Amino acid sequence: MIPMAQILQEQGIFSIFLPGSEVPSWYSHQKQNNSVSFAVPPLPSQSKIRGLNLCIVYGLRNADKKCATLYPPDAEISNKTKVLKWIYNPIVYGVPQIGEDMLWLSHWRFGTDQLEVGDQVNVSASVTPDFQVKKCGVHLVYEQEDNDTLLNNEEIVQSSSIGFQTLVKKHVLEHPVSRVFDV
Repeated sequence: MIPMAQILQEQGIFSIFLPGSEVPSWYSHQKQNNSVSFAVPPLPSQSKIRGLNLCIVYGLRNADKKCATLYPPDAEISNKTKVLKWIYNPIVYGVPQIGEDMLWLSHWRFGTDQLEVGDQVNVSASVTPDFQVKKCGVHLVYEQEDNDTLLNNEEIVQSSSIGFQTLVKKHVLEHPVSRVFDV
């Protein structure tokens, strides 16, 4: 029997954990460690950034021992230009088998003007000492501007921002509303 994949949705972030060791090639920014930094590149005309896709590859640090303390990985996105920071750790996460790696694929939605052309962005992942982050990848998500789409996305971001806690322009995602979807 093949296990069913599940998608976790918390506060406007969608996550899925799958066995794997490679960041998909279409991710525009990739590094062989736990963080990646970049300047937001020029976008096609009439486009706005609506979010980003994040891929983190991690595995067990020592294959010869079992994990004594298992805590979820966390991801941090910093817009250095606007002094904004988002930190998230999921309530459900994947634990890789010994000798294998795990992919954490997530989609983050952003409101209007939170990421713009030229902004300096840093994305990083951290894990407990039992795990090791091996690769990190980011792909910006944008869409054409039109009145209907802009209105719908602004409503989604506003309704999903209820769980954000603001501390000096720092947004920490809490876990009041979570959903797991079978796919």
